[in-house]
Amino acid sequence: DLRTVSGVVEFLDTLQAAGMRMAVATSASSVRAHDILARLGILPRFAAVVTANDVGKGKPDTESFIKAADQVMVAARNLLVVEDVVSGVKDAKCAMMKCLGIAVDERRDMLRQAGADSVIPDYRKISVLEVQQLF
Repeated sequence: DLRTVSGVVEFLDTLQAAGMRMAVATSASSVRAHDILARLGILPRFAAVVTANDVGKGKPDTESFIKAADQVMVAARNLLVVEDVVSGVKDAKCAMMKCLGIAVDERRDMLRQAGADSVIPDYRKISVLEVQQLF
């Protein structure tokens, strides 16, 4: 049973309504990523989907984030990466991007220590204003 994380659809809708361009950067294959995003009904929300097929070095590495920024035509310093793993947070920070961590329990502290600008337990706990305040 494939489901989105709690609050993610509303979060994406809110960002889209605010005029924010969004991309996905994933270590999944192109076929898998597009299939999952389509089945979840969220593929049309993204201006770009960067997959393992699109980069020379897969995650963990900054290349997928930088390519996503290029495809949505947003400077790295103005881009927010949402991550749930330490390596992703570190990659976002190495790419000079802001990073919002999504985690509960001890992983919250791990993401903060890795450099996340903020860490929330789920997508229902953040607003567009709070996203903007990260910059």
